[in-house]
Amino acid sequence: MGFQIVARELAATPERSVVTIVVIDTVGSTEHIASLDPDDAQALLDRVFVHIRDTVEKAGGLLVSFAGDGGVAVFGWPGSQEDHADRACEAAWAVQHPHTTGKPLSGPNGEPVKFRIGIHSGLVGLRQQKLKGGANLDLVGGTIHLAAALEKRAPHGGILVSSEAVKLCRAEMQLKDYDNFPALDKLQATVHLLAARPHRLRASDMIQRHRLPMVGRDDERDVLNEFLPQRGGTNHVAALIGEPGIGKSRLATAIIRDADSQPITIKKLVFHGDMRKSSTPYAALRALIAQAMEIDERASADELREAIFAGGYLPAESSDVDGLLAFWRIDIEEVTKAEFPARFAQSLVDIFAFFAVSEPVLIIVEDLHYIDPESITCFRLLSSQKTAYSFFLLLTGRPEALETAQRLTENVIELSPLSPGLMLQLARQVNEKAGVDDALLREAVAKAEGVPFILEQIVTGLGDDQSDGSLPQTVHSLIHARLNQLSPESKSIAQALSVLGETVDLGFAQKTMKLEAEELQAGL
Repeated sequence: MGFQIVARELAATPERSVVTIVVIDTVGSTEHIASLDPDDAQALLDRVFVHIRDTVEKAGGLLVSFAGDGGVAVFGWPGSQEDHADRACEAAWAVQHPHTTGKPLSGPNGEPVKFRIGIHSGLVGLRQQKLKGGANLDLVGGTIHLAAALEKRAPHGGILVSSEAVKLCRAEMQLKDYDNFPALDKLQATVHLLAARPHRLRASDMIQRHRLPMVGRDDERDVLNEFLPQRGGTNHVAALIGEPGIGKSRLATAIIRDADSQPITIKKLVFHGDMRKSSTPYAALRALIAQAMEIDERASADELREAIFAGGYLPAESSDVDGLLAFWRIDIEEVTKAEFPARFAQSLVDIFAFFAVSEPVLIIVEDLHYIDPESITCFRLLSSQKTAYSFFLLLTGRPEALETAQRLTENVIELSPLSPGLMLQLARQVNEKAGVDDALLREAVAKAEGVPFILEQIVTGLGDDQSDGSLPQTVHSLIHARLNQLSPESKSIAQALSVLGETVDLGFAQKTMKLEAEELQAGL
């Protein structure tokens, strides 16, 4: 099945990757344009196209096909995205509800334009084909056909999501069961109707997500607990750095629980870094201010002004509240960095400190590697800010964020893989209801190599009566996302080594891949 490339140039080599496919079709497009002049009909279809394309791309997806009144989008390729299923669901909701973005979409008689949308995640073959008319992206595999089948079964104005996509979502989802169909039954998958906009996890949601007691990390937890806000205490900043799946979020969740057990009430704010907003000035602090003030992140400048002064805020002489309000707008992602004066950083920090630190507060900022540079400047300013109460700012990030973390704080904790003994303890805890043989648990521990997330997913998969014994798709998705972060040269080496086996002589590998010794070492 071939699709015309719409958005950007793609890799020329064939690839396999776990992605999320979104198929969109406009409901009643024929009726919308039947009585229109051809130019007016084309103008309406163009608005539909622009709406779908812009919404998909803003969420980090790639629109690979558009046929006048609908299209196909892929999330998780060619750019690496571990949260591709979340992005796909968020984009689908925004396509279906354009009024929530401030850009209503209506037909010739003023009636709202509705869509049918299907979402499914799975392994897809992706390759670029050069044809006479240009380049085509070829998507191969059942994933795209199942997404298309879900779209056809979706009700008018509805979004159908497979359970395979839901498994990969980290956001809280409001779902309604929907009639299944045989093609998904073969995958032991079910169908759900997306009933509300997905929202990223906050503190209470993180606790719900990590219900099991913490295994290991006692020393790190003790250190972080020393930084929790106290009456009349000092402010603290700390960072957790480690590979994906190593347990950063799990440890942050444990600190949230510990904050709840303190003798004083501690407010909690959580922001999850977002690759989509990593180049948007002040995106992280903007979201945290909205949380602290309990307003919508997309509130208008007038609503923000009203909330600021209703809360009794008196700006310092160095603050530029009026200038800041001029840029607090729905399309902030479209504002260039040049339009943000440096003084806004201090203005934002002043406002945040006033509203967020009006009581002791724990601030969790996850995925430091995705935080925009302007917000990082704000966090640096916040660390020396005088506040009415004490706060603890806890940052988490991957190894590539280590230097940034070290610039922000001396309290940097690098998480290493768990020991085999702790991993076995974790496996048995996860296995309490799964009933997996202890010998299999030990094998899972060996395969997970000290990474708790991988172990949890493998054990859960082993305990699934409907499992075929293969690795869970959550693990496959994480592996593919990590591979896609590599350079083409390193990715080629990783793929070649996966064929050559777990143990291979480096000299043999070098000759097989026709590489110089330095090239192989650099890739490794």
